[in-house]
Amino acid sequence: MTDLSKSHRIPSRVSSEGSSGIRLGRPAPTVWFQAHPAPLFCDQLGAAYVPIRYYRLRYGTAEYTIAASLHQFAWGWTYGVDSGRETHNPPGARFMNTKVSPQSTAPCGARPLQVSVEFVGGSSGPGYSIPALNDALRRQGCPSRLAGLRWPGMPAGADSDAQRAFCPVYPVIQRGASAVMRSFISESIASGSSNLLHCHCIWLMPPVYCAKVAHQNRCPFILSPRGTLSQWSFRQGSMLKRIAWPLMQRGAVRDASCFHATSIAESEEIRGHGFRQPIAVIPNGIDLPPNLPDPADRDKVVLFLSRIHPKKGIEDLLLAWHRLHRRHESWTVKIAGPLGSDYARTLQRRAVELALPRLSFLGELSGARKWDALGRAGLFVLPTRSENFGVAVAEALAAGTPVVVSKGAPWSGVVRQKCGWWHEIGPDGLEEALDQAMALPLTDLHAYGEAGRAWMERDFNWDAIAAQMRAVYEWQLGNAPRPTCVV
Repeated sequence: MTDLSKSHRIPSRVSSEGSSGIRLGRPAPTVWFQAHPAPLFCDQLGAAYVPIRYYRLRYGTAEYTIAASLHQFAWGWTYGVDSGRETHNPPGARFMNTKVSPQSTAPCGARPLQVSVEFVGGSSGPGYSIPALNDALRRQGCPSRLAGLRWPGMPAGADSDAQRAFCPVYPVIQRGASAVMRSFISESIASGSSNLLHCHCIWLMPPVYCAKVAHQNRCPFILSPRGTLSQWSFRQGSMLKRIAWPLMQRGAVRDASCFHATSIAESEEIRGHGFRQPIAVIPNGIDLPPNLPDPADRDKVVLFLSRIHPKKGIEDLLLAWHRLHRRHESWTVKIAGPLGSDYARTLQRRAVELALPRLSFLGELSGARKWDALGRAGLFVLPTRSENFGVAVAEALAAGTPVVVSKGAPWSGVVRQKCGWWHEIGPDGLEEALDQAMALPLTDLHAYGEAGRAWMERDFNWDAIAAQMRAVYEWQLGNAPRPTCVV
């Protein structure tokens, strides 16, 4: 083997200790492994078991045994004995100092801390999917915990062992800064109650906290952008966002050991920014409604149910309906979403200006009212400009409703699964898709809906999604092989 003494100072003797671990002499050097990005074998209580091979090295009159676990590395591995100095390494990877002690005899299980810029709340989007993932992991015996920001106006909610909420200080100026959250993240990792950080979304301070704590404690840091790295998001950014990206956010994103993307399209957006860390492509899950209305109760209703936001393409829906309403006089359009914003009032005025018949704004629907609306609609529509996943589409399919969704969302599978239409972004593409869908009898649309429901049951239930995510956690901790979902 290579004589490591030429490039590394050997600070103390290393002796072998059986076949299940090694014991380091006093003062103990640090055995380090590097990959791009580095798999971790860390136990934050100070010990970890590492499957090893031994290599003997003579240095003067002393003999050393060096342990290396090479089978975990897919590429770019090096090994050696380091005195603890910090060394430069490629973007997305840090030297992960793995201390090995004889007290540890088995790999530690994943104990993830989910960190979100938004606390539990909402029937869709990250406010729904992140808590749902946390709950699904806990059902499978993984002691996952959730820490999130509670913004003004959010319901109070009760802290528990599974979730904690933190109020940001000066949220507009400080971008979600919370010293209490920062301390909680640091103490969770340092104490060993959590051994992996999984942060959701960027642009605020939580991912910055996670990157720093992960670097200080040499623990895995998984980042789920959840659409915040899309080109649409960057184009719509404020001046504050343009300042925050090079000063804070880009460095935090670069330090992630692994990304989580909810679709192949989102993984391509991540690669488009030049990041080369592994990406686990795992979709969001969906809670299936227990009961569905009788197919005979379906109405000829085109339902939009999501946030009222410019990126959702609601203006395209108004224009498309303006062109279509005379051709499909038995159909109506219903728009469900919060109506308290200036933009929602602008849309209502626009609908009046266009004199659109059989179109109504329902306000926000949640819980049983949401599922009832989805279950009775003949079609669901989402003409979005940009979505990393689109939970609303999955919910509509779970309710047995065929969907008309734009190519701004990663739902090309609706065509393959014969449960919807995937159209070009803009009013022209939406008009064509809606025209085709509304021309079909409700019996044919019911067959589309049944195919969509079966797809959601098969591939998008939360237990299956949590099992994939847990496999990624164990791989990042060095306890399992690389999952097939990682690209």
